[in-house]
Amino acid sequence: MVHYGTANDTSRARNLDVLNKKVAEAFPGYKVVEAYSSNMVIEALAKRGIQKDHIRESLQKLRQQGYTDVTIQTSDLLDGVMTALIDDVAREMRSDFDTIRIGRPLLWGLDDCRWITKVLTTRISAGSNGIVFLVGHGTEGPANAIYSELDYVLQDMGHKNYHVVTIEGYPNFDNAVKILKEEDHKQVTLYPLLMVAGNHAVKDINGNWRQELTEMGYQVQVIQEGLGSIKEVQDHLISQIRKLINQ
Repeated sequence: MVHYGTANDTSRARNLDVLNKKVAEAFPGYKVVEAYSSNMVIEALAKRGIQKDHIRESLQKLRQQGYTDVTIQTSDLLDGVMTALIDDVAREMRSDFDTIRIGRPLLWGLDDCRWITKVLTTRISAGSNGIVFLVGHGTEGPANAIYSELDYVLQDMGHKNYHVVTIEGYPNFDNAVKILKEEDHKQVTLYPLLMVAGNHAVKDINGNWRQELTEMGYQVQVIQEGLGSIKEVQDHLISQIRKLINQ
């Protein structure tokens, strides 16, 4: 299990640790280990005495322990920079193993967007005069387009009061404000479209975004929940792993 990682201990316990445990329970005959892809998070945790292996270190340890068949499943949402890093490391070490399988990120294409739309619109209510913003991280690369695809799917499936915006990509906070002004909603729900509701959820969504929207006169609710804590998401990733193993 490869995670970007988080330095937020509470969110790590509620999302990544739970997800790892669910996967281990689903595959009792397999050794399940976790690795992080973010050196920044690994270094931050190391300063507090918490050790997390980078994916390269984790694969090296598995090789030393005699494992020859490896399945890698990421908890990343998008097929972007971090999944490319996983691919690069796996390519470097492919000759050290008989088999290395790599699973897709959570939101890879249209079917995934339709699936997550059903999950989240069932889980989150916009209310009679409300609007829900699913707030993703965002990226500068082409993977950012999945946010627009998900937004289009939401509208196409009849969920007109749901929109996707991002913290560091496009569409962003200014686009959210523009939508609010155009659609004249008073109640706003912000939901982290993040595997872990960590520091971005706390500082950006429940901090800056909530404060600015409240000052504009909106009634703001923030749901502090990471996707990794949702059973349907856990089951979805486990299903992907099972398909990989059975190939």
